[in-house]
Amino acid sequence: MGPLVASGVLAAEPPRIRIVTLGDSITRGVRSGVEANKTFAALLAVNLTARNVAADVINVGIGGERTDQALARLDKDVLILNPRLVVIMYGTNDSYVDKCGAQPRLTVDEYEVNLTALVKRVREAAGEPILMTPPRWGDKAADGAGENPNRTLEPYVEACRAVASAERAPLVDNYAHWLREHASGVDISKWMTDECHPNPQGHEVIAKSLLPVVLEALAAPGEARAADWPAFRGPNGNGVSDQRGVPQTWGPEKNIRWKAPLPGPGNSSPVVSSERVFVTCATDRGKQRGLYCFDRRDGKQLWANVVEFNADDPTHETNPYCGSSPAADGERVVVWHGSAGLHAYDYEGRPLWSRDLGVFRHIWGYGSSPVFHGDAILLNCGPGKRTFVTAIDRRDGHTLWQVDEAGGDDGDERPGEKPKWLGSWSTPVIVKVDGEEQALVSLPHHVNAYDPNDGKILWSCDGLGDLAYTSVLSSDGFAVAMGGYFGPAMGFRLGGKGNTTETNRLWLTTQPNPQRIGSGVIVGRHIFMANEPGLAQCLELETGNEVWRERLSGAKIWASLVLAEGRLYVTDQAGVTFLFAPNPEKFELLGKNEIGEPTNSTLALAGGQAFLRTFEHLYCIEELKPE
Repeated sequence: MGPLVASGVLAAEPPRIRIVTLGDSITRGVRSGVEANKTFAALLAVNLTARNVAADVINVGIGGERTDQALARLDKDVLILNPRLVVIMYGTNDSYVDKCGAQPRLTVDEYEVNLTALVKRVREAAGEPILMTPPRWGDKAADGAGENPNRTLEPYVEACRAVASAERAPLVDNYAHWLREHASGVDISKWMTDECHPNPQGHEVIAKSLLPVVLEALAAPGEARAADWPAFRGPNGNGVSDQRGVPQTWGPEKNIRWKAPLPGPGNSSPVVSSERVFVTCATDRGKQRGLYCFDRRDGKQLWANVVEFNADDPTHETNPYCGSSPAADGERVVVWHGSAGLHAYDYEGRPLWSRDLGVFRHIWGYGSSPVFHGDAILLNCGPGKRTFVTAIDRRDGHTLWQVDEAGGDDGDERPGEKPKWLGSWSTPVIVKVDGEEQALVSLPHHVNAYDPNDGKILWSCDGLGDLAYTSVLSSDGFAVAMGGYFGPAMGFRLGGKGNTTETNRLWLTTQPNPQRIGSGVIVGRHIFMANEPGLAQCLELETGNEVWRERLSGAKIWASLVLAEGRLYVTDQAGVTFLFAPNPEKFELLGKNEIGEPTNSTLALAGGQAFLRTFEHLYCIEELKPE
């Protein structure tokens, strides 16, 4: 039996909201005495319609299911639907003791790990989870051991509450509600068909408890959290946006809120913070390196700060100066101009401080972007003969820590020697490992994990080649790093101490891989990439095996992927943005938008708008309503 879809009345304006209910037979609901339109999922749709919320509620519950089985089908049955909300209720089957059995089907620890993974994977796919504890069993119920199953269910209910608290996920505590009603004298057996499954009245009780939590989740934080895109690849550095209303179609004269001319080309990407858009540009062959600030509302240039740098400083023609994207924290914006220094300004353009971090000379230029973390600014300084990872105090620019990376080179040709092409253009990524934040950086031959507080290298994993362009991708305890210029790629588990290659590396592909400049996105248990030759690619996260590849474009792609509302976006060098589905089963093109100007930049998504930097203009793209 397929999913049960309950629809409300179509609203006049916005696209319909998609909500998925995931669970066991209690969620599925349909049984003797309970028709599909009487389940809590169907009643939720009716209740939302009554409040003028246009929503489809899709019920994918399966009888007898546990959390481990839910994880196994999450991609193909839930995430493929691109839901805004996913309502998750498990525990009844996880905790059940079968006849002749002594233990529950899954331990409490296994249940908690699985439930946490479900929450995280829904969020990685740009959805928002809502957890529900299962209802209490009736007093006359008995499990396979002849005991009342509430005895084993209660620790699982506590685990569900703990996951909701730890992950800051909304919780509908059905168990507590039914227990309170039972203690107050309500005969909850009248809410059930068989001491376990809700009857229509029981489903009404669940739907009534669920409705305010759903309304709060829809009204709240999505837009607020997504209002800014303060750094390269967004607030978390992973290219994933949780905002809604992201534009899907545009062109030179379609859905362009505004466009502003830029003084020169560049590969950096725009960032958005507090109604300002920041982007870097260089002129006079890199002798003038500037940070430009635009009013987000109308595209008016508010100010520019330009740094002069006249020393010899090579780059490649395909990587114009100002390849590093700025980063903003709501009070200050910082920009790294390579050998021309690291500079901080307030939002009115007033200089706060500047740092000369030394010379970073490489024949292909520079490209790593700064990242805010607490009171620090993390930066991968290089490539060149002198390279290091550092943390700079955001308040006054002094160095908090610096860890040198040995073995750098500038790529110059020298008589009688073959040029040594070596270096990292990778931007640091902050991840949580066992509850502690770590900074991951792809470097020549390995990935390092730094303690962002003091710079200590906590662990490293070997396997990359001489060149590292992309940022590390991570999800649910796994990570992926990809080398540049047809180099190796590897997957590994996060954590450990020292060199973890032997213990944590899961796979390594050393055959010539596609040239990879931009970074990908992990959705569920799959990696999605858009490689330089114009190829979209899907790989298995835990094996590195290729699932499919498909040509997107005849032009090259240097931009990184971004994910919003279940759509992957990437722009090629001809200015064509492709939208495709994060579908591990097949390539699915969702749209194609041409702007008609060359670009190497990554889209910035903020508050229902997309910002695209080309070699000629900065664009603000928005789904404009007809006047």
